[in-house]
Amino acid sequence: MAIIRAMKPSTMRAGAQQHETPAGVDVAPLEPPTKSADPKALRRCLGRWPTGVAVITTCSPAGVAYGVTVNSFASVSLEPPLVLWSLARTSQSFEAFVQCTTFTVNVLASDQAAIARRFAISGGDKFAQLSLLCGAHAAPRLAGCTAWLECETQSVSDGGDHVVMIGRVSDFAVEPRSALLFIEGELRTIGGHTAGEKRNRPSAGIIIVGNEILRAPASDQNARYMTQRLTERGICVREIRIVEDEIYALAGAIEGMRCAYDWVFVAGGLGPTHDDVTAAAVARALRRPLLHHPDAVRLLADYHAPEPIPESRRSVTRMPEGCHVLPDLIGGAGGFQVDNVVVLPGVPTVAHRMFEHALARLLGGTPVVESALRAELLETEIELELRQIQLRFPTVQIGCYPYFAAARASVNIILRAEDAAVLDACREEVRATLDAALARRS
Repeated sequence: MAIIRAMKPSTMRAGAQQHETPAGVDVAPLEPPTKSADPKALRRCLGRWPTGVAVITTCSPAGVAYGVTVNSFASVSLEPPLVLWSLARTSQSFEAFVQCTTFTVNVLASDQAAIARRFAISGGDKFAQLSLLCGAHAAPRLAGCTAWLECETQSVSDGGDHVVMIGRVSDFAVEPRSALLFIEGELRTIGGHTAGEKRNRPSAGIIIVGNEILRAPASDQNARYMTQRLTERGICVREIRIVEDEIYALAGAIEGMRCAYDWVFVAGGLGPTHDDVTAAAVARALRRPLLHHPDAVRLLADYHAPEPIPESRRSVTRMPEGCHVLPDLIGGAGGFQVDNVVVLPGVPTVAHRMFEHALARLLGGTPVVESALRAELLETEIELELRQIQLRFPTVQIGCYPYFAAARASVNIILRAEDAAVLDACREEVRATLDAALARRS
C-alpha cells in the first residue's frame, strides 16, 4: 500500500499558450486568496453541494469491525475501477482504516437515516442489532443499502486534516432503492424532504424526563398526547421511556434513540433550577456546545419587557448550538429542535402548544386506519385462528386484549393498517372467526 504525499501545484511552463479575453466581455480581476478561510463559513459554503451518504466499514486482523459515516465518497476511474473517500485524522477509527487492506462502501438508502447517525457518532457498538451480510472481504456489508462496493486499499494520501483513501473495486452490487442525501447539514431524500419523512411510516421515540414521574407523585400526560398526535400524522411511536433527572443517563438515552428512530421527542427538565438538565444532556448527546441562543434571549426579553430578564430565568435560554427555538407565546423562551431531536418543557399545557408548533414542521407518513371488534370469548378460543389470519395479512397489526365486563371474560381485537381496503378484508375474517367461536359455544 503506497503512501502518497500531496504535491505542490506546478507553475505554468515557459511558452505555454495564453488565451485572450473575447471582445466585449469584461472579466473582473481575481481577488487574492485569503490567508485562512473561516472554517464555519467554508463548511456552510461546501454544504450547498448535495452528496450521497455512505458507511465505510472495515475489519481489523483481530476481527474487530469498524464503521464511519461519510459524504466524501467519489468515483476516480472506471479502468481500473477506483473510488475514493476521505477520513478525518481525529476519527477514533483512523488507525484501523489507514492500516486496513480492504474496506466496503455501503451506500445508504433513503430509509437508513438512523444508520447514518449511528455511525456518525463516537463510542458504542455501532453494529449492534444490525443485519450484516457476508462478502468476499472481512469488511461488513450492511443490509438494506442502495449499493455497496468491496474495495482493496490502493493508497492513503495526505489531505490536510483528513487523509484520502483510494480503493480498487473488486465487487459491487446495486439494489432498487432510492438514495439518502446530505445537503446543508441535513439528511434528506431525493424528493427534498428531511430523511425519514417520506417513508410510509417514519419512526419516533419519546423520552419523559423527571424524578417525579419515576417516583409516582405525578402522572405523565405528555406521552399519551404526543403518541396520539404522531399516530394521526402517520409517525409510528416505537418506544416510550421515562428517565430520571441525571445528565449522563439522559444523554445516553437521547443518543441511543436518535440513532434508532427518525424522530425523538423529549419532554421535561427545561426549567431554571439545578435539576433541569435536559438542555445540557441534549448538547452532550449531540456533542455540541451549550450557548445562550439569541432567539431565545429575544423571546424572553420581549416577554419580560419593559423589565429586564430576571437573572434566575436567564439559564432557560441556554441551548445546543445550531438549534431551532420553539417559542412559547405565553411564557417567552421555550423548547427547541436540533437535528432529529425535539425538546419540550414538562408542563403539559405548554408542552402541547410547543409540540404542535414542532409537528407543523414535520412531514408525516401514511396515517394508520384502526378498527375494533369485541366478543365474550377467551383468548384461547381464537388463538390459532388469529395466528393464521396474521400470516395472511402481514401488513395489518392484530392485537388481542382480554378484559372482564360484568364478571364475564371478553376480548377486544384492535386492527391497525395503512391500507383501508386491506384492513376491511382482515376485519371480515376476524369477525367470521369470532362468530364461529361464539357458535361453537351455543
